[in-house]
Amino acid sequence: MTAMMNPKVAALESEINGLCTMIAKLEAIPEDARSVTKQKELVAAQTKRRKLQEQIENMMGSPVSEGEILTAEDSLELDLQALLNETRAFLEQHEVYYVATGNLFIEYNPVSKDWTIYQEREFKGYYHQFKAAKNMAALDMVMWDMGRKFKRLTYTFDRVDSDTLNLMRRDHWLQPIRGQEPHWFFHVLAIALGGEKAENVEHLEKVLSFKYRHPEEYRLPCLVIYGQGGVGKSLLAELIFPTVFGAIQVKSCRPQEVLGDFNDGVKGKTVVLLNEAVAERVDMEAFKNLIHSPYMTVNEKFLPRFQCGNTPLYICGGNGVAGAIKLGGDESDRRWSIIRVTRSLVTILAEFMEAMEMDLEGCPSYAALAKKWIDDNNATRLCRDPVEVAKWLGYLIDKHQEESVIPALDNTDKVELWNTQKTEDQVVFEHVFLVPEFSHITLDTLYEVYKWQARKHNPGGTLKKIGTIREAGLDFLRKHRPEIEYREVKIDKSSKMAFVHRLSGTRLEGNDRTYVDRLPNGSVTNCFVEFL
Repeated sequence: MTAMMNPKVAALESEINGLCTMIAKLEAIPEDARSVTKQKELVAAQTKRRKLQEQIENMMGSPVSEGEILTAEDSLELDLQALLNETRAFLEQHEVYYVATGNLFIEYNPVSKDWTIYQEREFKGYYHQFKAAKNMAALDMVMWDMGRKFKRLTYTFDRVDSDTLNLMRRDHWLQPIRGQEPHWFFHVLAIALGGEKAENVEHLEKVLSFKYRHPEEYRLPCLVIYGQGGVGKSLLAELIFPTVFGAIQVKSCRPQEVLGDFNDGVKGKTVVLLNEAVAERVDMEAFKNLIHSPYMTVNEKFLPRFQCGNTPLYICGGNGVAGAIKLGGDESDRRWSIIRVTRSLVTILAEFMEAMEMDLEGCPSYAALAKKWIDDNNATRLCRDPVEVAKWLGYLIDKHQEESVIPALDNTDKVELWNTQKTEDQVVFEHVFLVPEFSHITLDTLYEVYKWQARKHNPGGTLKKIGTIREAGLDFLRKHRPEIEYREVKIDKSSKMAFVHRLSGTRLEGNDRTYVDRLPNGSVTNCFVEFL
């Protein structure tokens, strides 16, 4: 043989024979029982054998015949290449990624704009060809080559490192149509949602424009729209937003789905509407911590927890005078834009139609015309029409080009809601501690003032204990007047626990009669601190 005349060729032949032995042992393992690791070893050995054969061919000047060197069929190499080609074709047709954390396969559907997350067993169950170990090995090789393998996943509008798969996409968002006047109904809808207050309507428009242009900004206020029902929240949340951002990025849900044990339903959302009163369902402190937080931890059944961007604009809706959220009367309220609505969309629409002197179309009144217009699905049709919605979106963007984050509304609606929600003790604290000339008040006297007011304004209600009032008072002072301390002082030669301005000293005169009038036995007969 020619190989005997060339020591280098002989050495290569010897290495090839060793590879053939390894290949034969690996091929002896049944394919279904062959692990991914063994399959990778087989593919690597076959590839190396082929490269060594090519080296010999180059050295010999002509192809080496099967009988001279190879002991296994060369067709295996051709089968491998065919398998890799088939796998590449599959990945070109299916946008599938692999994420090491959780051993997940993730597929994007360009039609529904949605992601499907598979465990490995589920992936093989749906795509049966990958039940074979050799096919999984080929998939691993091609995915690596195509950049489809990642260490972790997330949802964010910010940039991520090369090891992280970001499932937040914007390539399907509706593009605005600039410079064209939108249908008049969108103006009526904004007026209704803004409670017919120009300040509220402008704020609503600014927030929507800013969210589209800067979706990564997590410091936008939570819009709280409460009061009268039927103002068009469902048109905005269930039709307009899905038309703009895609249905998969919009969620209308209960508060428990955001702050409950499992919150995966809000991951990757651009807008989330909470359509129940949040304060009645979940911990308001937890909700406060979520709003304005850059990140959220996603807890999904059967999958590892992971951190992602706090991407949604949150909107709270609730009917009734008590509001959808519980205010704190402090700096934490900067998270909320409070909008109180008092009249329905149909009522406002009827007034608009009358002002525009529209044709009654046989209806007996404009109220009947407005109801018929809504019942005929005109509003629904407009709010899901991409062209009409794109015109309104373009109008909002042209009108509001702010680049600084939009702060929460500081309006009369927020003040009125706080006055509605305040408890008796909070009102007492405001009227006692926020007086500029405040010097001191004993805990006992403060408690008597509270009891008097509570019995007067909430007869039959359960009174809070004195310790509860003390702690609530301390919490109020930490937020509003930290210069007022709670300590022991001498008042008229007696030691008493009191709330004292730090500049008032330690020996004070009794001022009990400033707040209450007592009988000789100490019973309170009158209180001089009243609700406004």
